[in-house]
Amino acid sequence: MTLLHPLIENAYRVLNGEELTEAEAMALVEQIHGTDIPDLISLANKVRNKFAGEIIACSIINAKSGHCNQNCRFCAQAQAHNTEIETYDLLDREEILSSAQEIYDAGVRIYGIVTSGYGYKNTENAEFKRILEAMDELHERFPGLKICASLGILSDETAKALNLPHFYCEKRDGVLTLRRDFVIPPGSRVLLVEDEVYTGQSVMEMREIVRALGAQVAGTICIVDKSMGQAPVPPPFASLYAIPVESYLPGACPLCAEGIPLVNQ
Repeated sequence: MTLLHPLIENAYRVLNGEELTEAEAMALVEQIHGTDIPDLISLANKVRNKFAGEIIACSIINAKSGHCNQNCRFCAQAQAHNTEIETYDLLDREEILSSAQEIYDAGVRIYGIVTSGYGYKNTENAEFKRILEAMDELHERFPGLKICASLGILSDETAKALNLPHFYCEKRDGVLTLRRDFVIPPGSRVLLVEDEVYTGQSVMEMREIVRALGAQVAGTICIVDKSMGQAPVPPPFASLYAIPVESYLPGACPLCAEGIPLVNQ
């Protein structure tokens, strides 16, 4: 006789590569309580060990917080929102280095610098120069430390200054292709970044481009997921915001039937 809750016992089939339905997954969230929770945690750990592999520790520093004038509705960093977060300008270089020293001494070898705001389009920007100086010193002071940066929107100029490899896929004759003389070295791990995902077609085309060049897709991220998680994008896949979007076949649009004009916003 098994002592596992029937829902958890049923969920063990994921270890064989099977998938749970949405209803089965929701049942685990809603109906597992008390002494059954450790059993669910144990299963989650088995799934992680089998499919996720080694845990790699990383650390980030919030190097600039708040004051963003873009005022995105979903973002706590927007200056128009009263989210009561701690706000401050770009940290001094020594504060960034001190934080890196602490995590380096603890054995962490991945360090991310995150800033709020629109981003940096010009290498002459004073803040951007300070970030570059801090990154240069991090490389000198901490051998083997991998530096990551999340600095908002970058131009080709600022991205090249960071020495971060990146590329664009663009439509040519209706087909998504790698252009502008971009190169993806074989064996590379590539993160796909989209503004929005709805059908997932562009993501799947980009995945095929990466695969054909002998590289590997590490994951996909987007700003808005209009499919509400239903697009056929293989994991790992994450979005900042998810919103349902209705679409209609030609001739079946109720807005058109009411005479509401199509507006591109």
